[in-house]
Amino acid sequence: YQSKIRDALVTRILNFLTLKRSLDAPRVDIFAHAEVFATLVQVEFVSATGAVTTINTLLSREETRVAAFTMLGKTVELCADMLPYKCSKVALAQLRAALDQVPNPQFEYDLEYVKENLNWNPR
Repeated sequence: YQSKIRDALVTRILNFLTLKRSLDAPRVDIFAHAEVFATLVQVEFVSATGAVTTINTLLSREETRVAAFTMLGKTVELCADMLPYKCSKVALAQLRAALDQVPNPQFEYDLEYVKENLNWNPR
């Protein structure tokens, strides 16, 4: 029963978060869904590795990058302490590499926030 609820929630959340948006789309429209996603990671309904892999995928496409950064910010806000232990090292390395490649200056605050809270000093 728990897996059916999780699957329904994740499907609904991701269907909303993967809608194409411009890079200047208002984040307030995404916050609630991103926070629910992060909460599901926090309570381990969604694996940390799966969450980071999904965020990596969304970061790679300009039309989902705003949602990806919003999801990542909320996930780091709620799960920064658990990510190094619950997420695979490969997925975290891929995330860090993806963040290093983001060309959009409007995400500078997000990049600093994530790197600071995950204790990722500049390379």
